[in-house]
Amino acid sequence: MAIIKNGKIRGKVGNAIYRVVGDKEIVQSAPKKYELTENSKIESNRFGKASKLASKIYRSVKDFALNCVKETFYRELVTLFRGLQSFDFYNLDGGENIPWTLIPKTEALAINKVVEVDAILGSYPTATFDNDRCTIQIPEFDMNKVKGKLPTGTGFIEFTASVLHHYSEIGVYSTCNYSSELLSIYDVIPEQEITLPVEWASDDLDEGLVVVCFGLRFYANLNSRRDLNTMTYNPSAILGIWYKKEV
Repeated sequence: MAIIKNGKIRGKVGNAIYRVVGDKEIVQSAPKKYELTENSKIESNRFGKASKLASKIYRSVKDFALNCVKETFYRELVTLFRGLQSFDFYNLDGGENIPWTLIPKTEALAINKVVEVDAILGSYPTATFDNDRCTIQIPEFDMNKVKGKLPTGTGFIEFTASVLHHYSEIGVYSTCNYSSELLSIYDVIPEQEITLPVEWASDDLDEGLVVVCFGLRFYANLNSRRDLNTMTYNPSAILGIWYKKEV
């Protein structure tokens, strides 16, 4: 509907919209309404689910990564999940049983890409997960092989890991955490394997999503109370995301 004020038309008449800007009268075509195709509806629904899942994972790993995480990581997760056309892990209701399954392309996802874990360790750690334990293989650390420089004043390094469980009814919690002792950067730290026992909030809650995180912390000395990590120097990564559904 249009109105006439001071001799000028304002509003919609047919397929035209009349506006007054300053002393000028502007006429433009009304925007067209488009019906979404079936494929567009499917893609829109998938984008919504991918965004919701990415948001849950982003929030859960942000605390682990000392809140040194950029929003670009969230967008990378959305893109990743939208691209997994053949893997329907969005919904726990209905369908068939799915045992703990590694979601494709979720190994070695850098949480902070400014300095990645493999720049410090030469390669990414690897992880395996089953119902009772998570096993992580950590590569050798050799200061002479580090790409670039460690934070100024670094004398010690710490390996950290966390296994996060997301279940729709209770949210996100950590099933187990790991922190090594502070290790001198001037010693070669040999390759090692750590096994973390999984502690579920309840025996009947062993399904949903499990996210395995790994990170490196840097300290000036053995008595340091605060690490030297920053938004621009915080090597941390997701080593895998597993999914399980029971019907």
